[in-house]
Amino acid sequence: MKAIVGIDGSEHAFLALQFAARLLRPEADQLHLYYACPKVHVSRHGTEKDEDRVREAVARGVFEEARRRLPEAWSADTFTISGKQRPQRGLIVAADNCRADLIVVGARGLGPLRGLLLGSVGRAVAHAATVPVLIVRGDEEHLRTVHPRVLLAYEGSRACERAANMICRFQWPPESRGYVMGVVESMFAGQVPPWLAEQARDATSDAMAHAWAEEQEQAKKEILETLRACQETLPGPFSAEEPILEEGNPAEKILGTIAARRIDLVVIGAHRQHTLGERLIGSTSEKILAHGNCSVLLVRDQEDP
Repeated sequence: MKAIVGIDGSEHAFLALQFAARLLRPEADQLHLYYACPKVHVSRHGTEKDEDRVREAVARGVFEEARRRLPEAWSADTFTISGKQRPQRGLIVAADNCRADLIVVGARGLGPLRGLLLGSVGRAVAHAATVPVLIVRGDEEHLRTVHPRVLLAYEGSRACERAANMICRFQWPPESRGYVMGVVESMFAGQVPPWLAEQARDATSDAMAHAWAEEQEQAKKEILETLRACQETLPGPFSAEEPILEEGNPAEKILGTIAARRIDLVVIGAHRQHTLGERLIGSTSEKILAHGNCSVLLVRDQEDP
């Protein structure tokens, strides 16, 4: 697998690089480091060539520090890409040019957007990338966790099948904890007035209540079978426990599980949606990305041609 990691010289970007490196195999995978060097100004007598030399020196320093933060097995065998475009655009272009299988970014970096949950670069890459995107979030203690807790949020879609396949391409320490989760949405959620949904659940409305209950139970059985079948294809850490099956709003239930199980990384399929010519991720993925207190691996349902 070929992974490209966006770095900006910040501590969090270096931690994201280290987090990603632990999931990859130096003997089988490649790490490409991308740095968008900001515009620099030299003295008023300086030339464009002087500015380029300064930019090259800055990029060289950032790359050297990034290599120093990596395990020895990686430090001498990484590739570097220095860009002049804004990182939101440059990282996407660089990933396409080197045919990367994965893009890695930190959730926070330098600049005025530092306080946001995600930041402009992470959000832009998550929406525009055509390959899986790993958005690394957390403090130093969280990101240095040796044995991560990983949640595959499975919805039975093609995107989730790709997410399961992506999990198999990483290396997981034996002590890692893996969970597979599915959510069955309520038949009435967001479709009918709440008072009518309650009436349908009332024993006095036997026909509607029984039909609703039977359909829900059948849906639960089907998704549980799907989760178990998915679990059989995953590495050992993901087969230790029974799949998690919840009923309700998918985003809310996934966020609740992330908090309750202290998840370090959630893997979720991103259903591509188009609106006014823009590429967007699905609503569930968007909410997890915005509010999940952990790293997120987004896997598209399909790649653009």
